[in-house]
Amino acid sequence: MTIKSAEEESVSNARSFLFIGCNPRSQNLCKQEIEQAYPALSPSFSRPGFLTYKVNQPLADRFELSLTFARTFGWSLQQSQPESASQLVSEIETATAQLGATHVHVWARDWVDHSLEEGSESEQAIETLLVELRKQKSKIKINAVTRADERVLDVIWVDSERWWLGWHIAGSIPQRWPGGVPPIQAPESMISRAYLKTREALLWSGIPINKGTVCAEIGSAPGGSCQRLLELGAKVIAIDPADLASTISKHADVTHLKMRGRDVPHRALSQVTWLLADSNVAPTHTLDTVEELVSGKQTHFRGLLLTLKFTDPKMAREIDVFIERIKSWGFRFVKTRQLAYGRQEICVMALKQKSARRFSS
Repeated sequence: MTIKSAEEESVSNARSFLFIGCNPRSQNLCKQEIEQAYPALSPSFSRPGFLTYKVNQPLADRFELSLTFARTFGWSLQQSQPESASQLVSEIETATAQLGATHVHVWARDWVDHSLEEGSESEQAIETLLVELRKQKSKIKINAVTRADERVLDVIWVDSERWWLGWHIAGSIPQRWPGGVPPIQAPESMISRAYLKTREALLWSGIPINKGTVCAEIGSAPGGSCQRLLELGAKVIAIDPADLASTISKHADVTHLKMRGRDVPHRALSQVTWLLADSNVAPTHTLDTVEELVSGKQTHFRGLLLTLKFTDPKMAREIDVFIERIKSWGFRFVKTRQLAYGRQEICVMALKQKSARRFSS
């Protein structure tokens, strides 16, 4: 019989419950997804934006939940009700040693869009803990982006009474970010939130935008997404009847087509590699417009990056229908995610070849 050490036994026992972080506004949608896709999981403790589930069948240490509305996930380890930040630091040190973790990700379950509310209780608690952790001058990396397959201890602020400790092995790109949120610093000259969404979407999707890559975006105004594409060296065809910010419209690598997407002549997009769309319309309207463009003989898009707005939460039930429709256009590899920097919407990445992410324009 194999005798396990105390550390091995502790890790082994920490495979009975999962934690899942999500946007609090989409929590019910996340629950519905889990119920349909993973019936073997039973609901347990939860708070807005933070769910836990009992695991009723074995899962590998490194597992993936294919869910649109799950921001991050991992194994639950223990609850903590520390009297001080230094006491919590001691628990963290013990847990990292048991797990062999190389990273600690500290985050709060109440993240809604992309950051903690300034001055909130959760922000203050996390800042206090981070200060104490960094005093230790440990080799453990704190709130850094991980590499693939690294083991991470998650330290989650749940409410004023408790923290939650969990762990995961970084697999997908979002699993490498603290709380599933990429650490993006908004530039002082940021034109709109679309800048943040596009930056996250490109990181998540792995779509390569390099110098000279030709991109087109439906719904470009005022130009936040274009701003990020231009930073990466792309040539941008901006499609929107509304005006762009002057810094975008005057840029040498921007062509502004002041029209609706459905009115764009196909020949104008003949050199486009990546088509983006982010219009404040119903998902079917966006898909109708995109279908018109991808079906043209003069367009040859390698991939799509689409924002689908959910004006009604019931639309989330149609995600599979949307995916199948996109696949029918010849885009065989399709993934969906609710971005941390987005709102009541999802991002869809669609590629004709999965390997397209490894190549430039």
